[in-house]
Amino acid sequence: MKTLILSLLLSTNLYAKTITQDGQDYTCSPKKTCDQQLKEAKAQIKKLKQALADKQVQVVEKEVQHKNIISLYGVNSQSGLTSSRSGNTITVETKREFGIGALYQRKITEQGYLGLGVDTNSGVIVSVGAGF
Repeated sequence: MKTLILSLLLSTNLYAKTITQDGQDYTCSPKKTCDQQLKEAKAQIKKLKQALADKQVQVVEKEVQHKNIISLYGVNSQSGLTSSRSGNTITVETKREFGIGALYQRKITEQGYLGLGVDTNSGVIVSVGAGF
């Protein structure tokens, strides 16, 4: 008869223990097993917290290296040549005008750039540059 009552009590979870840990409910039966599970769960949580505390976060900043560069520039260049003759004298004049240019450069080696540019004064530029 005592065995039957004990079986009924265990099957209806009258001796079950419910534990709430960090918002999570744990139910186990009998009480001794529940205490063991709680102890193991707390040990595992402690290990995980320690592992997170020991883990070092490395922030790696990656330097952005552009392969293409487009530049605008101002130029004060010669834009014309006029000549005049007066007797035995020849006069040659050049005009200098302000202009705007555009330059395209492409990375060709680790630090080297090669470029081509044009300006409004009919100028053409070939450039070689170094990145630093």
